Amino acid sequence: MSEKNEVVQESSCCSTQRRSFCKTVVAAGIGAAAIAPPVASGVRVVLSAPEQKGAAGKFYPLTTLDSLGTAPQKFLITDDVKDAWITSPRQKIGSVFLLKKADGGVVALQTVCPHAGCTIEAGMKMNPKSKAEELIFYCPCHVAHFDLNGVRLDEVCSSPRDMDTLETQIEDGKVLVKFEKFITGTADKKPA
Repeated sequence: MSEKNEVVQESSCCSTQRRSFCKTVVAAGIGAAAIAPPVASGVRVVLSAPEQKGAAGKFYPLTTLDSLGTAPQKFLITDDVKDAWITSPRQKIGSVFLLKKADGGVVALQTVCPHAGCTIEAGMKMNPKSKAEELIFYCPCHVAHFDLNGVRLDEVCSSPRDMDTLETQIEDGKVLVKFEKFITGTADKKPA
């Protein structure tokens, strides 16, 4: 009888250890299943970051050459914006000024002030050089003035550089602009 009792006690002890082990394994499995989706998403974001492309450096058709004059016209740049999971169609990514040069070419200027990123406007203002009321570009934030080629007009200017020019192409009478953003607050024009 005592042998049977010992076997039952051993069996009971093994059964308790087995149950404890099984509970631990099940709990670990549930915990792993609970954290797997966020961990997988994080790994996906980290690994896909080099593959994500911004809109910068892409040519956008904006207007026709015939519709441009010598006065600046402002054009919005829109594109589909993608983050890690969502694509938002036709979002504003920036704007540019376009105007026709005397030789028939096109000047394309970024509307972001190189000083602190405010939006540059075009309008009749006093030109600091000629002291005459003229159509010029100006930054309303820190009173910087630029001529229609984007060159600084102020003797002492808050903007560290001229307005940022953008590359253009004319194809079948259409004006395409290579839109890019640049780092503000520096004398050098560097892509952002």
